[in-house]
Amino acid sequence: MPEVPPLAVAGTKESVVLRAATAEYGSGYGYISEMARKFEAENPGIHVEVSVLPGNSNSLELMKSDSSPDIIQLGANAFYESIRQGASVDLIPYFKMESIDTDQYYKGALEAVMLDNKLAALPFDVHTMGVYYSKKRFDEQKIPYPKDGWTWNDFVETAKKLTVETDLGRKYGVHFSYDVEMVEALVIANQSRYLGSNRQSDGYLNSPKTADAIRLYADLFRTYHVAAPDSGYSIPSLMSGQIAMAFEFSYWAYQIKDPDIGLVGLPSLPQGGRGNVLYVEGLGISAKSKHKDAAWRFLRYIGMPTGEGAALWGSSQLAVTKAVAEASGQSTHPIWNGFLKELEYAKRGSFYDNDVWNGLRGSHSDDIRKLITSDGDVTAMLAKWKAEYDNRAVLPAAK
Repeated sequence: MPEVPPLAVAGTKESVVLRAATAEYGSGYGYISEMARKFEAENPGIHVEVSVLPGNSNSLELMKSDSSPDIIQLGANAFYESIRQGASVDLIPYFKMESIDTDQYYKGALEAVMLDNKLAALPFDVHTMGVYYSKKRFDEQKIPYPKDGWTWNDFVETAKKLTVETDLGRKYGVHFSYDVEMVEALVIANQSRYLGSNRQSDGYLNSPKTADAIRLYADLFRTYHVAAPDSGYSIPSLMSGQIAMAFEFSYWAYQIKDPDIGLVGLPSLPQGGRGNVLYVEGLGISAKSKHKDAAWRFLRYIGMPTGEGAALWGSSQLAVTKAVAEASGQSTHPIWNGFLKELEYAKRGSFYDNDVWNGLRGSHSDDIRKLITSDGDVTAMLAKWKAEYDNRAVLPAAK
C-alpha cells in the first residue's frame, strides 16, 4: 500500500473539521474514536468529531440530508441505495488515484459494498459463519476433528456420532438457529439466493436449489434428529458440552478464549459447493461533504489500518484486508483464520437488498421455526415468502 503524506491545509487559518458518525452497537465507536486521536496527531490541521448514530436513525436518509456527517457508517440496505441515489461518494477513483489494489481485500467483503463497479463504502464490522466445535466432545467419541473442505455428508455423519443419550438427557451433535438469514448460508452454498441481484424473487425463492438447501437444514432436525431445539444459547451450550458443534457467526470469536473450542469452515453441499452468508456494515463518504479529500484520508486511515491500528482492529472484529489479517495475528489464529478463509466464499445476505425483505425477516424466522417444529412443507413456505415479498416490493426499473 503506498504511503500518503499528511494532507496540507495551506492557505487556511482554521482547521478542517470532519464529522464521523458510527453505530452504537459493535466496536465501531471505540475503535474510530481512538483512531481519530491518532490521525489528528499525524495530520495537523484536521480535527475529527466522532458521534454515535441514534438507535432509530436511517443512515441513508441522514447521508442525503443537509446535516449529513462527512463519514457515516452504513448498514442494512444502504450500500446499494446510496449508490443508486447518488448519496455516497464512489471510492473507486480514490483507489485508482493511489494505486490501491482491490485484491488486498478478501473477496466477499469488498463485493458486498459494491454496485455496478462503484464502491459505496469501505467494509467495516464484517461477520460470516463457521462451525465452532468442542474438542472435548470429539475426543469423548474418539472422532477426528473436522477439517476445512469437508462435505455435507461428512458433517451429517459426524453429527450423528456426536448425538448421544446420557442420564441427563440427549447431547446433540449440532446447534443451528431457526433464523432465515443464517439458513441462507446453505442456500448460497447451493448456488442460489433468496433474491436476485436486481432484488427479484422469481428464479430464486422458487428455485429448486433454494428449496433443496432448506430441506438439508430441516433434515438435521426432522430426519436425523441431531440438531438441538433452538434455545438461542449456541456458544454457551457448546462450552458446557450440551452440543458438540454450532453454526454461528464470527462475532463470537473475540469472546472465546477456551482452547477446547475449535473452528472449521462450512461444509460443501452435495449439488452446490462452498458458500456462506456475509453480514457487513461500511464506512462511506457523504456526497454532501465539503471536505471529501480530507474525509477520504481519514476513511483510509481507519478502514485500511496498519501497525498499531491493525492490531486494534483485529482485537475485536474480523479483518477485511490481508494486510490487517497479518498485522493483527488473525491470519494464524486458530479461530479467526477459519473465518478469513470463509470470506472468500461469502456473499452478502439478502436482507441488505431492500426494506421489504428486511421487514419480513421476523415473520420468515417464525416460519422456519414452524417448519422444524410442525413438520411443515418447504415448497409451501417458499411460495408464501414469494407472495408476501412480491406484493410489497418495488423493484428498480429495468435497464
